[in-house]
Amino acid sequence: MRLETVYLRSVSGDMAKGGLGNTHTTIKIKESDLEIVQKLLISQTDRDFLSIKNDYSSKKCMKVYDQYWVIANELIERGVFLNKWYSRTHWKLVRKA
Repeated sequence: MRLETVYLRSVSGDMAKGGLGNTHTTIKIKESDLEIVQKLLISQTDRDFLSIKNDYSSKKCMKVYDQYWVIANELIERGVFLNKWYSRTHWKLVRKA
């Protein structure tokens, strides 16, 4: 079965429209990177919920933030993210560019 083409699209932050540029950033995701992208989006959502709760000093929060940076650094190593500014961006998964 052929995998559907998917992308990460910036929503807010450095690589989004109004951040460091005038357009949203879109990244085509290779099948081999789908699992780490899934981990990124789950970690991003976990961070969002902790932020809503203002739960910044708990051990759980520290663990979630640490894990997010591990995932973001792996995406940089794989070449999915080009630099640290991609890590400081909120992303969504889309099926069309």
